[in-house]
Amino acid sequence: MILDKVLIFLLFLCPLVFFHELGHYLFAKLFKVRVETFSIGFGPKLFSFNKFGTEFTFSLFPLGGYVKMYGDDLGARDSIPKEERPFAFNQKGKWARFWIVFGGPLANFILAFVLFSFLTFKGEMMPEVKLGFLPQDSKLKEMGFLAGDILQSINGLPLDEVSLEDGSEEGDGEESTLLQEISILRQGSKVSLSLTSFSLELKEFFHLFMSHPARMRRPILVDTRGNLYFVTPTAKKIDFEVSLEELSSMKQQDFFLYRFSWKNTAVEGKGVRPFDDSSIAFDYSSEKKLNIKKGEFLNDVLLREQFYPYDLVVQSIVEESPAAKALLRAGDLIVSLNGQRVSSFEDLRSFLQKTEDYSTVKIGYYRFAERKEISLIPAITEQAGEKMKTIGVYSSLQLVPTRFIKAKGKSFFESIQSGFFKVGDISLKMLEGFKKLFTSEASLKTIGGPLAIGKVAVDTFTLGFDHFLRLMAMISINLGVINLFPIPVLDGGHIVFIILEVLNRGPLSQKKMERAQQFGATLLFILIFLAIFNDVGRFILN
Repeated sequence: MILDKVLIFLLFLCPLVFFHELGHYLFAKLFKVRVETFSIGFGPKLFSFNKFGTEFTFSLFPLGGYVKMYGDDLGARDSIPKEERPFAFNQKGKWARFWIVFGGPLANFILAFVLFSFLTFKGEMMPEVKLGFLPQDSKLKEMGFLAGDILQSINGLPLDEVSLEDGSEEGDGEESTLLQEISILRQGSKVSLSLTSFSLELKEFFHLFMSHPARMRRPILVDTRGNLYFVTPTAKKIDFEVSLEELSSMKQQDFFLYRFSWKNTAVEGKGVRPFDDSSIAFDYSSEKKLNIKKGEFLNDVLLREQFYPYDLVVQSIVEESPAAKALLRAGDLIVSLNGQRVSSFEDLRSFLQKTEDYSTVKIGYYRFAERKEISLIPAITEQAGEKMKTIGVYSSLQLVPTRFIKAKGKSFFESIQSGFFKVGDISLKMLEGFKKLFTSEASLKTIGGPLAIGKVAVDTFTLGFDHFLRLMAMISINLGVINLFPIPVLDGGHIVFIILEVLNRGPLSQKKMERAQQFGATLLFILIFLAIFNDVGRFILN
């Protein structure tokens, strides 16, 4: 299992490193610079071969690579023999050196462009545009939408012909279009909603729709004794694809509860993942029928009968948090906050934000069928520039897997246009993200290292090769952007040296360049250390 993950990580990372170094290599060859070594990875060489006057190697640690060029020390121009100078990097003009250095990031951008264009041309596997939980006062509910609705078409056009970026129909040349009619898929049936009376622009509609992401909970319930149940609208038939939110939207229908347990008793009640039909066993003799009266919803009946959504069970507690100090523990079932009933973990989080700063709150919960209550003061943290109140508990949330559909492939020229747009758009968003890191609008804890990248790569590989390639394109852009940062030892730093050389009308002093390289190496080491430190805290210590 671990070996499989390592191989997926190598399959993901090695092409990114290869194309980056290939960019340097090809431009070096174009300007007739001798390339001595082309290496994927660092450290001891695992294997190598010689071709075109270059030693191609694969080294033990594939977390990067390098191209070693003859005469790459700019401070040693005079030491190059005259007969060798036509092949030395430090003897080339500023323009040639710029393209050789810029070739690496450029190759990353080109790789991303090719991958995005290819995916658009063949038709990507895309997640269904599905609506998540809707509060009672939601405008979407007023418009006739229900949790679980899947968008099919807008104003008669399929979704892949409507731009989700700006809410305009492709090719219409307008900034936005008024919403007229929407076709949705609801519980297997097509439903058409006429929305002309709301005078809503597409851009505003998408903003509303995307504010309710489809984080749909599995219909798993727990009683006050800790027994686990599945709720289903069909007797003796368990549907793993229908969410609790979708079931709660159904009116005037009988529902059935069946008790279940994990086949591996060592993990029962711990909310472990993955959670599928192969890991649990049902007791169909435990059938309990729930009659939903007119005007009632499933959620109301469940709470009245003291069946609670499984996400209200505490999976784990953060050390030294308010919950830990109040002696809340894993397995406790949270049911109220300040006497107000909560029906989801999102309710708990939302109600917490409405309490006064540094005020005491009362958490009602069940432990071994006994009703208890504790008092604590929520901690206040800052996330993305906003204050958030937390008590330090992790939910046993189990989500319905996202369904994917194949989008219609576009023409060759449309795919190229889409590829250019995506590379540019993602590059700008990444720059905006880095800006937030430097201005403290985002936490440094969001920086991920090789373990974080590896986990995401493995996760997307299990979802499908399209997602794997899309992630590869995004990380390729990330590498290209990072390498262009004006930090000595990175490609961007070398480009800055070339620009300063132009402004200085001559080469920079050896001492200045050495100091800059030392500063750049120190800064890069700090960033690498921070990324690895975050990885260790995120994946090893937790």
